[in-house]
Amino acid sequence: MKRINKDEMSQIDQAIKEGLSDDDHSTKPVEEDHAGVPSKKGVLIRIKMEHDELKDKILKIDDVLINHINVSPSQYDYLKIQRDAMMTVYHILELRITDLANEVSQYEIR
Repeated sequence: MKRINKDEMSQIDQAIKEGLSDDDHSTKPVEEDHAGVPSKKGVLIRIKMEHDELKDKILKIDDVLINHINVSPSQYDYLKIQRDAMMTVYHILELRITDLANEVSQYEIR
């Protein structure tokens, strides 16, 4: 599994921002096609938001693990397992973001 480094993630973030028009910054971030199904760009935005939310949750768990904040030894162990599972999802979301960003850019080039 390929991991995305910070520079690649920044490039993806920038590509998403550049691909959005002023209308896309409304309260409804997911674009839809004619049948009401989210477009690829809309799905990409939603996955990126999920990725960012998951990153925040992982950082909160890291804070607890690093500082041993008010957790029992068994809860500490469970948090480590939970963090590992969340990191797996985080990396899968990175792969999906990269793949979908490539699809969106190929579609827009045509």
